[in-house]
Amino acid sequence: MNNKLATEYIEVLSNENEMQNFLHTTQNISTFFENIRYKLPFSNYRRTAFISAIIGDFLWDMIDEVPNNLKNELNYYWDGNVNSYLEELKSYSNEATNIITNLFIFYDETFCNENKNISFDEIDDVSDEYYRSYFAGNISEIANKEAKIANLSQEKKNILKQYLKACDLEFDF
Repeated sequence: MNNKLATEYIEVLSNENEMQNFLHTTQNISTFFENIRYKLPFSNYRRTAFISAIIGDFLWDMIDEVPNNLKNELNYYWDGNVNSYLEELKSYSNEATNIITNLFIFYDETFCNENKNISFDEIDDVSDEYYRSYFAGNISEIANKEAKIANLSQEKKNILKQYLKACDLEFDF
């Protein structure tokens, strides 16, 4: 950690316990989602690469970037409250099933048709664009989740279940 970051952390994080909680929580959430990325099945490599890239964009945005400008980020997004930031991070880990489901359905709706496909080379280029525009930084929200899952073919539902099982995530459809 450089001197600027260390000084900013001391200004923002009020005591050693808050600093340890911050470091512990951000590391745990990062590890949790990196493990999910690692466990994603390769039955459809493009879909897996796309989902993994979006999760990577999320991790960069929420875990890597926030600490690099902690004071401003906390003030802008969480009213200066580090605990609000940490609680939001924890909520994403609780929403992991929704995140994988949302990204799976989004990929299916966007790229699994005759009009649009995505190449391996394009995945990293477009993932951040979709993360920021379509998901507006929130990858866990699913509009009409039940209807979208119901509209998936049985084959697609089975593939989605494979993804969730591979990541040790629970589902109820």
